[in-house]
Amino acid sequence: MTHPLSTTRYLPLLLPLLLSGCGLLNTPPSVTITAPSPDAAVSATTPVTVSVEDDGEVARVDLYARAPGDTGPGLKVGGSSSAGGGTTGTGGTDASSGKTQFTVSWNTSSLPNLSALEIYAVATDDGGLTGKSAAVPVTLSSSGAPNLRYFASITLPGAPGVAGASLNVGGSGSGVSSEWEAVNNTAPGVVGSLEGVGVLGLGSGTSLPLDQGDLRPLDAEAKPQPPALLTTHRSPFTPSPSSLTSQATSTRNQVLEWAWDAQSGARGYVTSLSKAPLSGYLKQDSLKPENATGLQKYSKLFPAATLSETFYGTVSALTTTGEGPRSNTFGTHLLEVQPEGAASNLTKGRPTLSWTAHPDPDVIGYYYFVYKKDPLLNPQEVPLWTNSGGRTTAKLTATYPLERDALPKGKYFFWIAGVSFNPEGGASGFSFSELRGFEIK
Repeated sequence: MTHPLSTTRYLPLLLPLLLSGCGLLNTPPSVTITAPSPDAAVSATTPVTVSVEDDGEVARVDLYARAPGDTGPGLKVGGSSSAGGGTTGTGGTDASSGKTQFTVSWNTSSLPNLSALEIYAVATDDGGLTGKSAAVPVTLSSSGAPNLRYFASITLPGAPGVAGASLNVGGSGSGVSSEWEAVNNTAPGVVGSLEGVGVLGLGSGTSLPLDQGDLRPLDAEAKPQPPALLTTHRSPFTPSPSSLTSQATSTRNQVLEWAWDAQSGARGYVTSLSKAPLSGYLKQDSLKPENATGLQKYSKLFPAATLSETFYGTVSALTTTGEGPRSNTFGTHLLEVQPEGAASNLTKGRPTLSWTAHPDPDVIGYYYFVYKKDPLLNPQEVPLWTNSGGRTTAKLTATYPLERDALPKGKYFFWIAGVSFNPEGGASGFSFSELRGFEIK
């Protein structure tokens, strides 16, 4: 009679027990982050304590950060070896528990301030097996980080008569350059210049209240349909087809602008651009004279080939000891399609402007600007009729108000801007129509 334990059907059950008794079976490490505690505010260089239990030796522990709920690996922010020789941490064995304790030094200043993150640790043992800890939510709170007021994208018409020509972004001395320089995260140099410039290629006579808080339309529930046929003018007074359609064109200028509060003692600032809040970034370093005060702005032309991508902007201050922590971040994407505008009711000095709805779902408001002189040729020209002093409008028409004196006879210029908003409620993108004209007779 054959002994029951001799049958091969019991080998899968017996083999792990035999190998374990001989010390031949390796199991993955069990990993736990013991500090910081969940929902802690972290800043500067934060020690992260990781406890690892394994049946063999633990070779190293790596620390990662990512957005809450993100299923990807995130960004590696530090590591430690069991020998205690890691460049960003140390390791050792806790005699009371028998677990290996690691301390990873995490420099939080390289990530955007005020970010809600989750961190997790991955341990690798001497057999090559890995174990991952549960994620721990934390919030960055970097002392000395600048306050980024806004980060916005603008698509603008080309200069008159020249397809795709560069506009004078913000007037003279704007510090605008034609391309981005890809750099690593080493100590920054000083490139170009930074000026307290006007707004986004519209000249100093045009103002967008980007830094004034909530600009979302009060009339957002109103969703009027534009007239099916409208009379419009091009370049700006050459007649064009009467039906309005939103347009996408390659003759546009793409501009990004950062604005932040000046910091006492800053020698300059570094404006940074990334494709994700926690990714590596393209960086433009700009020098600003010491002891600058008030709102600081930096505008930059950007390649049109990146229209479909979302970008995130931050700024950091340069001090005598180097680059400080990064500011909070905002995201934006360049709006490829431009609205198309037209004017009607031109006989009594109270024109009606109409425009197409922008197809981007983030565009929920509009600004309109009417000038006596061509604003592209006269950057100091101030709009004589505009709603840009406050909230946008969700409507697709605007009529010159009865309480104002009627416009005298003559030619006028106007353009329309569709405005997108970020999840925080701030204006994040502007798409300007071509400059148009109308004549009061």
